[in-house]
Parts: sequence; structure tokens; C-alpha cells
Amino acid sequence: MTKKYFTELAKYNNWTDRIIIEWLRQITESQWEQTIPSSFSSIEKTTVHMVSAKKIWIDFWRKDPNPIYLSGNFNGTKDELIDIWENASAELLKFIENYSEEYYHQPVTFIYPSGIKGEMMFWQTFPTLSIMQPIIAGNL
Repeated sequence: MTKKYFTELAKYNNWTDRIIIEWLRQITESQWEQTIPSSFSSIEKTTVHMVSAKKIWIDFWRKDPNPIYLSGNFNGTKDELIDIWENASAELLKFIENYSEEYYHQPVTFIYPSGIKGEMMFWQTFPTLSIMQPIIAGNL
């Protein structure tokens, strides 16, 4: 796996994010909060989960001493969440562009919300960011 591969994957991930964000900007607050039968009970909760996942992996990669799980404590508006998402997308590409290939096969340590420590190789963590975006983007 090369820097070019991860850079292209980051760009693709950010492109699918933009498609979803454009769609989110046009839905009503009622649609945003409406209960739906899904893994998460609303578009809002699904979006919080997606943004939280993107942001938390970046925090873990950067070894942030205080990573934040948005899904556990976000109470902001749709627009505030979209701003966080857009910033995380920019951070993702910047991180990948500056991340040395020598680290692709090194472990990333993280802490689950339950407090249990985990570890995965960097290249294994990256796809978790974009696994759902193509599915969601294709259905919008």
C-alpha cells in the first residue's frame, strides 16, 4: 500500500462525504430527526456516528491524548455537525498527505468507548472510514 493509494482513498472518501453533505443540507429538520428503522434511529444519529468515526480515527492516528467520540456527546445542530464533518474531511486528506509510508504497517492504538484498549494496523483502520459512504451516496 502506497501513499498514492491512501491519498486516492482519502479523496474518494471526501468526495462521497460531499455528496452526502449536499443531500443533508437540503433535508428538513423534521426529516433530520425522524425516527427510521435502521442501525441508528434517525438520519441525525446515523450522521453523528459517521462523523464521529471519521474524527475519532484521525484523533487515534495523531495520538491525540483526548480523543472525542462525538456519538457519545454531540448535542449540536445539523449545520454544526456538517462543519465538523467538513473539517474532518480536510484533516483526513492533510494527514494522509503528510503521513509517512513507513507507518502504514505499524499499529494504531485506540480506546473503545467502554475504556478497553485496542490495536490495529494503520492500513486496517483506514477502510472503516469509507465502508458505508459509497452505499449511502448511491442511495441519495
